[in-house]
Amino acid sequence: LVVLTQTIRRISTDNVRSIGRQLGRITHSTPFPPFEQILGQIQTYTNIIKPVVDTVKYVSNLTCDVISCEHIFP
Repeated sequence: LVVLTQTIRRISTDNVRSIGRQLGRITHSTPFPPFEQILGQIQTYTNIIKPVVDTVKYVSNLTCDVISCEHIFP
């Protein structure tokens, strides 16, 4: 989770591609814990919504399903 925290803190509009790929690697095996933390960050800091949305295009389809399930059933 330390790597995840460092990755989330570096999300910006300048490095979407590299951070998106790192996020894809992190969330591939276990998507639940990372996206709980990411959703918490989005709820706290609304200015990172667009960069996070741009990074989500680098994650797998299963991870996208997990995101939607986690959003509906918190």
